[in-house]
Amino acid sequence: MANKRYNLALPQGMFDLLQQEADKKNVPVSTLLKQFAKFGLIVDEAIHNPDKEVIIRELGHIDRIVLFL
Repeated sequence: MANKRYNLALPQGMFDLLQQEADKKNVPVSTLLKQFAKFGLIVDEAIHNPDKEVIIRELGHIDRIVLFL
């Protein structure tokens, strides 16, 4: 399947944050945006499916995120 292109205009502050994060991970901003898009699709599915939820674990602590639309 061929890659598709999409031009995206971001506020400067948001782009700066993305660039800083990409620099920390040593990846291009485009790679970071692809990862965020995949995560966004997972979250969107959880929003629309009552049998799914998103759980974030940090240092052994679990936060359950309940999404309402």
